[in-house]
Amino acid sequence: MTNTFPDGFIWGTGTSAYQVEGAWNEDGKVPSIWDTAFHTGLRTPDGTSGDRAIDQYHRLDEDLDLLQRLGAGAHRFSVAWPRIVSDATGSVNEAGLDYYERLVDGLLARGIAPALNLYHWDTPQWMEDLGGMMTRDFSEHFGHLAAVVGERLGDRVAQWFTMNEPTHPSLGAYVAGFLPPARREGQAGLASVHNLLLAHGRAILALRSAGVAGDIGTILSMNGASPATSHADDIAAAERAEYFDGRLFLDPMLGRGHLPELLAALGDTVRDGDLDTIAQRMDVLGVNWYSTYSIAAPERAAAHLAELPPRAAMFAGFAPVTAPLGFTIVPAPGLPWGGAHRQLTPGGLRDALDWLTATYPDHPDVVITENGVGYADAPDATGVVNDERRIRYLSWAIQEVADAIAGGARVRGYHAWSSHDNLQYMAGFTQRFGLIHVDPETLVRTPKASFEWYRQVVRSSAVPDAVEQQPVGDHLGIDVRGVHNARGIGGLETMDGRRVLDGLFFRTAGLHGITDDGRRTLTLLGVDTILDLRGTTEVTQSPDAIEGARIMHLPLHEPSDPEAGLFVGAAADESGVSGLGSIYREIVQTRGREITQGLRAITAAQGAVLAHCTAGKDRTGVFVAILLAALGVRDVDIVRTYAESGDLLGTGFRAEVSALMTLSSPDGSPILDADLDDLLVSPSELIEGVLDVIRHDHGTVTEYLRVHGFSPDDLGALRQKLVA
Repeated sequence: MTNTFPDGFIWGTGTSAYQVEGAWNEDGKVPSIWDTAFHTGLRTPDGTSGDRAIDQYHRLDEDLDLLQRLGAGAHRFSVAWPRIVSDATGSVNEAGLDYYERLVDGLLARGIAPALNLYHWDTPQWMEDLGGMMTRDFSEHFGHLAAVVGERLGDRVAQWFTMNEPTHPSLGAYVAGFLPPARREGQAGLASVHNLLLAHGRAILALRSAGVAGDIGTILSMNGASPATSHADDIAAAERAEYFDGRLFLDPMLGRGHLPELLAALGDTVRDGDLDTIAQRMDVLGVNWYSTYSIAAPERAAAHLAELPPRAAMFAGFAPVTAPLGFTIVPAPGLPWGGAHRQLTPGGLRDALDWLTATYPDHPDVVITENGVGYADAPDATGVVNDERRIRYLSWAIQEVADAIAGGARVRGYHAWSSHDNLQYMAGFTQRFGLIHVDPETLVRTPKASFEWYRQVVRSSAVPDAVEQQPVGDHLGIDVRGVHNARGIGGLETMDGRRVLDGLFFRTAGLHGITDDGRRTLTLLGVDTILDLRGTTEVTQSPDAIEGARIMHLPLHEPSDPEAGLFVGAAADESGVSGLGSIYREIVQTRGREITQGLRAITAAQGAVLAHCTAGKDRTGVFVAILLAALGVRDVDIVRTYAESGDLLGTGFRAEVSALMTLSSPDGSPILDADLDDLLVSPSELIEGVLDVIRHDHGTVTEYLRVHGFSPDDLGALRQKLVA
C-alpha cells in the first residue's frame, strides 16, 4: 500500500452553480426548475434556498482567493444554463457569459485550472415548459448551450464535462419524481434517459465544432452495489443493481448501445443514428463516489425500509422504480451514516474503480470529480470548525484512490466535494460538505480543519496518517474485584452519530469469584438487576448471590458437561473448526424469547443491569451483540467489543478454565495450551456470523426481535433509555 500519488496528479475542488451562486433573477438570469420548485412550495428544513445560496455571484473574488490559499491545482464548477440562454429561441444573455468569463479568468490568474461542467440539474423553466427531458428538443437546446459556452471560453478551460450525474435529473425527476420537476412518469419517464444521453453526445459535437482546447468528457455517479445480507436473493439483487446503475449510461456512452431492457422500454424513442451521436469519443471520465449502495431483493426489502431514517427517504421513492428491475436500495446494516442519505462504506471507492477497469478496459482516463461527506458542522466558541469526521472519511477515501492507482487504475485527478458549504438542494444547509464553512445568514466564510488538512494533501501529494477517534465511555472497562471481563457499553457510537449512555448496562464473566470489594462496586454502580445467561445446572451449582439485586435466569445454552460449563462443546473438532460458531447459531435460532426477555428487563430496571455467563464472551457476547445492534451501534464496534474479550479475560481466568477442564477430563490429563487458546479467543468472524445469520433469515435485527415478540414500541423504549 502506498499513500503517495504519481507526478502530475491533479488535486482540485468542486461546486455547482445553483448550490453556490444565488442571484437567481439578476443580470438577465431566468428561472430554473429549482427556482420554480422553491417558489411554489418546496421547502428545506432550515428555510434556505438557491435564491441566495452562498451568494458566490457577488463574492466571487473572495471565494477565488480562498481557493488560491488552499493551493489545489484545479476547480470544477458548473454554468447555470438559465443564466446563459434566456428563452426557447436561443437568446444569449451576455451578462451571464461575462460572469463565467470572470470566473474562468479569475481561476487562471490564481494558478487554478478551470474544469467546466455544462449541466448540474438546473434546467431552465422555459425548457421544461417545452417538455423538458421528455422531448428530443432537450438535446437540441442543450447542444446550443454547449456551442455558446464553448465559443466564449473554449481557449481557456482545461476540462469540459457535459453533465453531472445524469441518473438524478432523469430517473429521480421523471421516473420516480422526487426531484424537480417531480414528474412521476413511471416507465414512460425512461425516455428522459435517452434524451439526456442524446444531449451529452450533441454537446460533445458542439464543443469540438467550437474548437475547445481542453479535454472533453462527462461525470457519472459510480456507486457500486453490495448485498444487504448474505441471502442468495439479496446477492442476486445486488448484481442486478450493479448492472443497471453502473451500465445504464456508460454502455451507450462508450459505444455498446442501450441495455436491452432499456431499449425494449424505449420503443420508437430511439431513432437511426442516435446511438452513434451518443457514443462520441471522450478524453476524460469524471467519477463521483460517496458510498456504496446496499441492496436487497424487493420481496425482502420491507424489513430494511421499515427502519428508513428521514435522511434516506429517497430510498422509498426509488423502490417502486427499481423493484420491477429486481432490486431495492436499502440502508446498509450496521454502517454509520455520513452526509445526507449516504452511509460510510470503506472499500467502496476502490471497488468502484476496479469494477470500471474490469468492465470497460478501454475507458477514458478517470478524474474523481466528487467525493466527500456532509455533517452539520458548526464553529465552536472560539470560531474554529473542527471537522475531524470529514478528515477521517477523506483519509480512507483518498487512500483507496492511491491503492487503485497502484493496482493499475488510470486515475489522474481528485476533486474534493466541496470547496465551500453549499445548498444541498432539499436538505438546505443541514448537511455541509465544504472544506470552508459558510454561515447562510451572515455569509461569513471560515476554513475548517479539513481545509488545512487537504492543503497538506495538495502540497505533499500524499495522504497523511489518519487521525484516529479516541474511545470514551465505560465500554473501555470497569474494575469489579474478583470478576473478569468487566465493562459497560457506554460510549459506543450509533450509526446516526449518537452514543450509548454510561452506567446503565454492564457485562462480565461469572460472579463466582467476586470479592466484598467487588460487591460494593456493584452497589456503587447501581446494579439492581442481574441477567444470568448460564445453563440451569451451572446456576444450581454456583448461584449468584448479590444482595439487593434481582436475579433473572435466562439460559441461552445448556452445556453438555455442566462441570466444564460451555467449554467442552466449544472445543475445536478434529478439523480444527471451533464449536463456538454452531453454539452461537443455536442461541440465535432457539433462544429468541430469552433474549427479548432480557432486553425488556433492561428497559424496566430502575437501576443498572449486569449480564453475565461464565466467561462473559460467548452467551453474553451473543446477547450483547444483539442488544447493541438493536440500539443501532455500528457493526465495527459490535465486533470489536466482542473481540476484546479474549484479551480482557486475562491469565487468571485462563488458569481457572485450565483447572476446570483438567477436572472434567476422564483421565485427569491437563488441557493442551493450543486447545485452551482455541477456547478463550474471541475471533471477529464468530460474532460477524451471529449478525449474518440473523440478517440472512430476517433481514434486520429489528425484524428478528419483532418475530420474537419485541415490538417497535419495545425497541423505542430501549433506545430511549440507553442512547442519547
